[in-house]
Amino acid sequence: MNEHLSLKEIQEQIAKLQAQQQKILSERKSEILAEIKSKISEYGLTQSDIFGNAKKSGTKKPKMIRYYDRQHGISWAGRGRKPPEFENLSQEELEQFRLDPPVAADLLD
Repeated sequence: MNEHLSLKEIQEQIAKLQAQQQKILSERKSEILAEIKSKISEYGLTQSDIFGNAKKSGTKKPKMIRYYDRQHGISWAGRGRKPPEFENLSQEELEQFRLDPPVAADLLD
C-alpha cells in the first residue's frame, strides 16, 4: 500500500473492504444454510434431533421454610446445614422458631 494515503482515502478503502466482507459473509451463510437444509432433509432430522427436547417450562415449587427467626430475618428449610444463628441451639430452643405449617419462602417478610 502507498504510505502517502490521506485519512479520507484510508477510510474509503476501509468502507469498501467492509462492504466486500459483508457480501462474502452473506453469500457464505446462504451456502451453509442450503447445505444444512439439504442434510436435514436427506436424513429426516427433526428439531428435537438437532436441539434436543426442550425442557418443560413451569413454575418451580417454592422452597418451604420450617424455621424462621423474625427478629433477625433468618430462615431455614430444615434441610442442609443450619444457618450459623441456629447451629448452637438445642432442639427445644430451635422449636421456638418452628413454623407450623411450613411457609413458602416468597411469603415471608
